Amino acid sequence: MEIPLPTLEIGPHLSLVARGRWGGLDPLSSPFDANAYLLQDDAGSLLIDCGSQSSCDVIARNVCEAGGDPGDVRWLILTHLHCDHSAAAASWQQRHGARVACHSTAAEELSRGNLRLTGVAMHPEPIEYAAPRIDRRLEEGDEIGVGGTMLRVLHAPGHTPDQICLRGTIDGVDTLFSGDCAIGNQGKVKGCIGWLDGYWGSDIRQYADTLDRLLDDPPGRLCPGHGMPITGRKEVLDSLRECRRRIQYLLDIPDVGTMLPLTNSDPSYGG
Repeated sequence: MEIPLPTLEIGPHLSLVARGRWGGLDPLSSPFDANAYLLQDDAGSLLIDCGSQSSCDVIARNVCEAGGDPGDVRWLILTHLHCDHSAAAASWQQRHGARVACHSTAAEELSRGNLRLTGVAMHPEPIEYAAPRIDRRLEEGDEIGVGGTMLRVLHAPGHTPDQICLRGTIDGVDTLFSGDCAIGNQGKVKGCIGWLDGYWGSDIRQYADTLDRLLDDPPGRLCPGHGMPITGRKEVLDSLRECRRRIQYLLDIPDVGTMLPLTNSDPSYGG
């Protein structure tokens, strides 16, 4: 499914309001941004991820273009703390009053002042990161949403330990917001997944388990953290299978557990 610029609409209640240059796509916000999605309901709206700090005003403008109001955003949900997904959270919270939710692992790391999970040290450009106030710590099976539209939380470690997916029925379509857990088939590249690095706690065995769970019951639409949304249960299933195949390729390497930075097995990567 392609979204021609400047149209941001995925469905009547779902829009893409931020996107960087990942995959050679035309950006909707800062070139380094991840995707950010606006889910609207009669009772308000929520954002899933929010891009970089420099994009806060641009994303607010895109929210308005999508028919929303930045002041009506009740929740900003972070799929994980990587700075391309979360660096604008504090600014958005201060300017528009949204409450911020993320997995409890992410919240705990921020409470200790540990920015390792943000990946700021690995960013291609220097970046300052202001930690947001975390208003809700999410766990597996929790539900969060606005009005009658609720999303169920799936803890999906592998890319990072704090990665979550969010799943719910939107405009009649079973939709999964996968963050960087499963980016899927994007153009000629099959089975795109999130970067693996021990610095932020990647674990390929957990990654395989997470993808196996998704493969057991694939959704009808995949909204990844980068690239284009994928619509159709068969198309999503094909994407998830390709993601799992890519992880299996790594798992089949002898003694992969001793190879850094693919895993966090070295104690020096802790803390």
